[in-house]
Amino acid sequence: MDGSYQMLHDIIDFHGDRMRNLRRYYPFFCLQNTAFHLFKEGKYGFLDMGYITLAVLRFFIEENQFNDRAVQYPEVAEFISGVLSRDFSLALSREEEKELVDYIFDKLKNDGKPFVMEYFDPVKKANASVRMKLIDATLSGDTVLYSLAADAIEFYR
Repeated sequence: MDGSYQMLHDIIDFHGDRMRNLRRYYPFFCLQNTAFHLFKEGKYGFLDMGYITLAVLRFFIEENQFNDRAVQYPEVAEFISGVLSRDFSLALSREEEKELVDYIFDKLKNDGKPFVMEYFDPVKKANASVRMKLIDATLSGDTVLYSLAADAIEFYR
C-alpha cells in the first residue's frame, strides 16, 4: 500500500513541475503540426517546419548569443530564403519567396503572442496553462529588432 501511495503522491505533487518542463517543447510540436498544409493549398507541404524551426533557432543563437546582437527582419528573411533554396532546392520568384518567408516567420513568432499550453493541475483540480515564446521583438527607434526568447535557448540545448 505504501508504494501505491508514494506513486500517487509523485504523480499529483510533481505534475505541475513536469508540465512546466515540457512547455519548452510545445511550440516545436505546434509548429510541426501547423506547417504548410493550409498555406497556398498545400503547395509547400513537403517542407519540414521542424527542420526550418531548428535552423532559425540556431541562426538566432549565433547572432544573439555569439555575436551579441539582435537582428532585423531582412537578415532573418535572407537566412530563411537560404535554407529554402539550399536545403529544399526551392527556386521561387521574389514574390513567392517573400510570401513563403513571411508565412514561416509569422508562424515562428506566433503572431507576437506566446504559445500557450493548457493542462490539468491535479493539486488545484483545475486547468492551468504555461506560456512560451520563441522569438522576442523590441522596438529601437523605428527599427524592430528580433532576438531569441530565453525559453527557446533552453529548448535548443
